Amino acid sequence: GKTTERCLLVSDITGMSGMPPGRYERTSLGAIEILEDGKLVVAGQRDLLAGASLPISVGVVNVRRFAGVDLRTAIDMASVKPAQLIGHPVARLEVGAPADLIQFHLSEEASVAPLEAFALVATLQGGEPVFGDPYRIG
Repeated sequence: GKTTERCLLVSDITGMSGMPPGRYERTSLGAIEILEDGKLVVAGQRDLLAGASLPISVGVVNVRRFAGVDLRTAIDMASVKPAQLIGHPVARLEVGAPADLIQFHLSEEASVAPLEAFALVATLQGGEPVFGDPYRIG
């Protein structure tokens, strides 16, 4: 069987994710439709996907819930392992590293939907906040 050593998480999320349901004609993907359940499909049908509409964080939550994977392994599956697969340098949390980081809150409550269970608090690029407030407590 597959172990976490041989698994990774990826998402081909598009810029259209999070948009309200409806048909969108002029997108970088062509004509697409976002269904009521958030599924992103080629316009005019309901099955041919036009990319992901859910962020990689949902994969992290789901692999923890359904496969019992610990948080560190789940995060590595969504970051370190894909980078290694394509030969990209793996970021390290150490003195002199670029400090490109995310800060998040993770709900362990099974009743919380996966999209809401992983709440992004802040994003830092080069150690500088570019989204959210990394100094927020709580």
